[in-house]
Amino acid sequence: MSHPLRTEILAGMAPVLLLVGTAVLIGIHAALRRHSDARFYRWMAVLGGLGAAATLFFEAYRTRFNASGIFVNTPSTHNLASGSLVVDRLSLFAGILLCAVVVIVALVSQPFVTWHPMRSGAFHGVVLVMAAAGYVLVSEHEMATLLVAAVALGVGVVVLCSLAKTERRSAEAALGNTVILGVAVGVLAYGLALIYGVTGGSDLYALGGVFSHARLLGSIGVTLTLLGLFGLAGILPLQRWFVDVAEAVPAGVAGAIWALTVPPVIICSLRIAALAWNGDVWWWKGTVGVLLVLTAAYSALMASRQTSVRRLIAYTTSGQVAVVLVGIVAVGPGIDGHGAGGATALLFDLCVLTATVLSLYSVIAVAEAAGITDSIHSYTGLTRHLRSLGAFMVIPVASLCALPPLGLFMGHLLVWESAMSAGYGWLVALLVLAVGLLALAPLRLLGTLFAHTEDDAPSVEATETLPRPGRLALALCCVAPLLATVLFEPLMILASSAAKVL
Repeated sequence: MSHPLRTEILAGMAPVLLLVGTAVLIGIHAALRRHSDARFYRWMAVLGGLGAAATLFFEAYRTRFNASGIFVNTPSTHNLASGSLVVDRLSLFAGILLCAVVVIVALVSQPFVTWHPMRSGAFHGVVLVMAAAGYVLVSEHEMATLLVAAVALGVGVVVLCSLAKTERRSAEAALGNTVILGVAVGVLAYGLALIYGVTGGSDLYALGGVFSHARLLGSIGVTLTLLGLFGLAGILPLQRWFVDVAEAVPAGVAGAIWALTVPPVIICSLRIAALAWNGDVWWWKGTVGVLLVLTAAYSALMASRQTSVRRLIAYTTSGQVAVVLVGIVAVGPGIDGHGAGGATALLFDLCVLTATVLSLYSVIAVAEAAGITDSIHSYTGLTRHLRSLGAFMVIPVASLCALPPLGLFMGHLLVWESAMSAGYGWLVALLVLAVGLLALAPLRLLGTLFAHTEDDAPSVEATETLPRPGRLALALCCVAPLLATVLFEPLMILASSAAKVL
């Protein structure tokens, strides 16, 4: 007879087992039948993502009356991965988001797999493994397992850059990212080592008392841990890695890399910050706020100088990530003694930004398959000559500008409100200015899409290069920033439920 706790652990690890198991099956099939149709791997990845999402929905439904929101919380001696497993509403929220990313990436990957059919199996397998690593990253509070998950994400980025190399810059990006992400993981590892020395254990839940003794070492440990995670999320001073990825690999692959790496890293940072900031660390929050404002301002400056659409979007995305991460500063009680709501605002804003970035790079991949180059001038009058493609691109670009009433604008308002409630009005004032500067570059791109041209070429439907399920997935992803406004209340309920466990 199986132990009840072990059954709960297996239920909690089911998404990881499904994702990794599907990746293994894809790898075996690709090794045995090297010339298989790329559609097989696409639908295998879709089934793996849907299966993992089904287990997460089932776990959420089965424990819907659990008031604590924590469904599995095991000591290290019972975990399958020799660590401490936490399956709560936050990890389920992150897992469902990652499964949705896997399904969308698989459905819209046609432009890449058409040019590289021999690499289709490896591409979809790595995507599944990265999703599993992201889920582990947000579900584990044992330091060694968390570090392994972070390393797996970094290795996945390098592997995808190597698989998708189409020119010399791809190999350079893979090598450069090995160094940059290696530095980020090294900083994370050193910070976790300091925390281990202060707390005397590898359980991150001990962070709640890290400032009660050895305050200096504890502060340095938490600082380095979050700086390492921020580096993986593309925050200064390790911002360069995603810009290199966006420029050097096919656009669809770049979007997949960002959507599989940055969201779980941000949610992991949120969990660690909530555990560590129970003490009097107002000065630390202010330091993080300054770093994020500097990142947003630097990104706005660099984006305004770009003529490459991919680099423009990459720099703007990095700045928007910094704005989203400000929600971490507002974690915990506000100046009125009640919750500031930073975690809820961050989760809502992150979901909208993920849909925005993924849809933008997917549309760019279709545009480049139709013969459009990376120059911003190539997109002049896109809404006139490539009607459906231009229509698909308008909402995500407007969302990246954080224009009202789209979801990213609503999410930023929530982040600013929570920061105000936490007593960081000066930070909000700087953020408003930074977001205004960030909007300039994508507004220039948005104007280019509607610009009049002297070319009287007939309108065509470039999205025909995607299969029908891919077109539907791309359309849904592109209108997601608008749907987030329409479905604002239910999405806020989900985000608030996930944030309550912190």
